[in-house]
Amino acid sequence: MGQPSNSAWELYRVCEMLSGTLANGSVAQTLGKLLDTSPSSTEFYTVLGALSQRFDRIENFIRAANSPEQLKNLALTSTGNLRRFLLAEHLPAAWDQIRAQVFTQAHLQTFQMTSLMIGNDCRVSVPDADEKEEILERLESAASRLEQQNSPLADLLRLALATAIRMARRLDIYGIETLSEKLVELYSLNAQAEKTAEPEQKSAYDFIKNAIVACFLIVTASDAGLSAIENHYSRGEAAIEFIQKHIDNAPKLLPPPRTDDQNTMEA
Repeated sequence: MGQPSNSAWELYRVCEMLSGTLANGSVAQTLGKLLDTSPSSTEFYTVLGALSQRFDRIENFIRAANSPEQLKNLALTSTGNLRRFLLAEHLPAAWDQIRAQVFTQAHLQTFQMTSLMIGNDCRVSVPDADEKEEILERLESAASRLEQQNSPLADLLRLALATAIRMARRLDIYGIETLSEKLVELYSLNAQAEKTAEPEQKSAYDFIKNAIVACFLIVTASDAGLSAIENHYSRGEAAIEFIQKHIDNAPKLLPPPRTDDQNTMEA
């Protein structure tokens, strides 16, 4: 089972890891080694973009939080400082210099407290080792089904699957939300490819569809702290929303049973 957490705490853990990383090279060189990719590669800047988007999401949650403006401004000041290592002008600079300026104890502690302030608004369930392995196996199996497919859409799907596999391997850096968005993109792309495929090829796309849905259900179990029964219904609700939003001519499915709190609020 996945571990209950929230998006802010997971990003804080990334910042904490970076704050403890000592290196003699530049920011770009150090991040390249940590991410196992060349600083001159497209993937390097894709990862930086994903991290930037994670900060964007957290800042949006902070702005929308039902908290005093003073606390929200303090939280935004800290996230604004912590994300400065991603600035293009800092990439050639010495890592230890930027690390000391960006990952200060004060800003890290404030960000840690921010995860408590907005935690209920951005809950996630972090896949455990077995679930991460399952996600990778399913995505890699899906990619293998494309080996005999030759079409522009199949090529796009192949590239998207390769990206999803990279994200799954470094889920700590890309974040669960980023992988979830990629899975939605994959599902839509696979549906388009299946429509134009020859009849004998459709089974491959059906296999890929099932693999994507299985992965999606793992990474969208964002109901930390709920009971096992509520967890089951939360997964079902996520699946229904996903299916009806992304599958053409999807049947109108009944939602899972409502909780006592929901019934009381509407009474």
